[in-house]
Amino acid sequence: MHIQLESWLGVERIDFDEDGRSDVVAERESDSVIGRGSVWVGWGEEDNRSDAEAEIGGDPSDNGVAKPRDHLPPSPGGVRAPPLRGVLAHWSGGALFPGQVMREGAKQTYGITAARLREGDDGVFHPVELEKVKQKDIVERFEISPDGCLPQSVLDRLAEQAPPSPDSLDPPVPPVPDSEIPVDVDVIAEQAAEEAATAEFVRWSEMLKSQRDRHVRERRKKRRELKETRIIKAFDSHLEIAYAVMKAEKARKLLQRENDAKGHIIATEEEVAQGLFKESDRKELARWCLCSVFDLFSQMLQTEQEVKAVSLRWVRTWKLKGGKRVAKFHLMVKGFQDLRDWGMLETYSGTADPSLTRVAFLWAVSRGLQAVKMDVSTAFLQAPIKDAVWLRLPSNLPVEVYPGLHAGVFIRIQKAVYGLKDAPKIYTSYFKKKVRSLGWTEISESILVRRNRKGEPVALLVMHVDDLFLFSPSVDEDIKGIQGLFDIDKPERMDNGELHLYVGMSIRMRPGEMLLDQSSYIQGMSEGVSEKTRKPLTEKDLLLPEEKDVDLSLQAEQQKNIGCLRWVVKTQPSLSFLFSHLSCSNSRLSRSSVLATEKALWHTRETAHPLRLSSVSFVPCLLVWGDASYELAKKEGRLGIEMQLVDESEIANLEKINEDNTVFWLSKKLARKLGSTTSAKLLAMRDAVKSSWSIAHLVRKLWGKMPPVVVVTDSQPLMFQLSSKQCKSEPRMQGELKYVLENLVELGAKVK
Repeated sequence: MHIQLESWLGVERIDFDEDGRSDVVAERESDSVIGRGSVWVGWGEEDNRSDAEAEIGGDPSDNGVAKPRDHLPPSPGGVRAPPLRGVLAHWSGGALFPGQVMREGAKQTYGITAARLREGDDGVFHPVELEKVKQKDIVERFEISPDGCLPQSVLDRLAEQAPPSPDSLDPPVPPVPDSEIPVDVDVIAEQAAEEAATAEFVRWSEMLKSQRDRHVRERRKKRRELKETRIIKAFDSHLEIAYAVMKAEKARKLLQRENDAKGHIIATEEEVAQGLFKESDRKELARWCLCSVFDLFSQMLQTEQEVKAVSLRWVRTWKLKGGKRVAKFHLMVKGFQDLRDWGMLETYSGTADPSLTRVAFLWAVSRGLQAVKMDVSTAFLQAPIKDAVWLRLPSNLPVEVYPGLHAGVFIRIQKAVYGLKDAPKIYTSYFKKKVRSLGWTEISESILVRRNRKGEPVALLVMHVDDLFLFSPSVDEDIKGIQGLFDIDKPERMDNGELHLYVGMSIRMRPGEMLLDQSSYIQGMSEGVSEKTRKPLTEKDLLLPEEKDVDLSLQAEQQKNIGCLRWVVKTQPSLSFLFSHLSCSNSRLSRSSVLATEKALWHTRETAHPLRLSSVSFVPCLLVWGDASYELAKKEGRLGIEMQLVDESEIANLEKINEDNTVFWLSKKLARKLGSTTSAKLLAMRDAVKSSWSIAHLVRKLWGKMPPVVVVTDSQPLMFQLSSKQCKSEPRMQGELKYVLENLVELGAKVK
């Protein structure tokens, strides 16, 4: 009998003779749908014999099949069947089953192809069907004996486990007579031949090798494109989620920081449900009505598709006022929902520089002007907005206080509502434009003056967003002019010798002087300092922590203490170095650095005193102090700068000049590699003359003349470099020296 198997099984053609022995005409691996590899073709029971039995031979069997001969005929193409390998593996349910390994190779890293074995009536195991077995499910490997029996250890494990066979529910199969069993044909071969008859396998077998390769490449390219598409969609989805979370977290932190800065206590849901904020809600919307925030003619139930509306949010807080708890309510928009191009919006709204503000205050004190503080009520709601911004009103809005307004509608706004990213810029620009009609002109950021007919400044207006500080010979007239343009709260006189608050600072004005005091703030921030840190600062406290001592869990406490120091430094020039040095430990947090900041707060309480601005006669002299220290071993140092406006008569005796009228101070780390301390002091002088220009220009605009400038240094080597105009010890600093000399000439400065 002659049987030929299809080439896709892994061999091109195998011929079997009548005696059950095989001659391999041509055996080679070929590409197939299953893949490359060798597939074992089983023998019949008559071929499961040893070489000794083959030599003896025997009589023909009853079914007409010749028995093996005494000796295997030598055949150059003959192959001997390799030993049969088996595995004991788990079903998905956990039961064990035996299998015969059909394919196992480098390309089957995660599993093998095995034929499940079923025990026949004669006790011999026969392959039934192919199974994919994962490597992790293989319990034991063994060899199958030539007679189809399994090792006793495997049989014992099967008996112990007694796994439920997947074919136990199938009806019993009657035994097949021996006359009907095909000779020398494996069950697996029959199954493979049946699958090979499908149209896909036939078409594949008829292809040329080049066509198969091209087909494989196309399929791989298609799978790769599909995979990339899925990855891109998943990435976009994850990116949208992450972006939404980041925006929500940023908005939450912004709200928390805003409420903490104002000292407000956020109201709870129970307090809102009790109706404690109903009256404040009505007052807030009534203020919106007075400012004509909404365009009532634009109300609609549904907006156009390309128009994206912004939602409103309620900010309800409690504020301590006069020792009593007062309900505060603000209606704001969710600015992060504004879909306008933020890259094109003008959002910068500058405030007055603190050093220039002190110069302006000194000018007003020297002129003996009256002073008053004002607050623009609902400042942003008074500034019109040009862009089309739509809001979606909530359904529970108390619209009865706003005639013509309906709840739950889409409406366009006409004013710069709180919460919009460009609202501060819109308001400040609008305010400066309106007060220009009253004669106010801006001479520096947020510092305005009003001039007389001769062009001399006679009144001063310092604005910090909606907080106004007005100095004038007659403040009542100027107040009336501003009240005619804006709705402002009741003005508060500041020149009565009492302590008043202005943008977080305490100010006390007396004839000829102004005291900038923060004693109440310093007293409050130092109350939380522990007992063990209420000691004087030492040099050991100023050492930066080592890397091994870093503890990031202390970040919140460290930043809180540094923030308090930063605010105190606005009126304490002597603490500039302390704040600058301790700020360097923000990236290397440790328990010692936190204790150092607490000691610094206590040190501030013990040493703080008001900053005094006293009147000067005529044009003041700008006194510039600059100094630096440098460690050659560490290649780092620190420079410090202070500037004062004093009478020119005081310059003759520099040692008697105190801290009064200090308008500028700075301390910063110097990380540049230098060859000497003289070079560090040259850099300090460079920064000093650079910063003095803004103060000198403001003095010229207020006093009408450039001030005389005196630069003070204690370095004789630096004085020699300035006089010789050469840096012989460190020639690479020649450019810095040239810059300093040019600025000193332009300022008309003297060096002492």
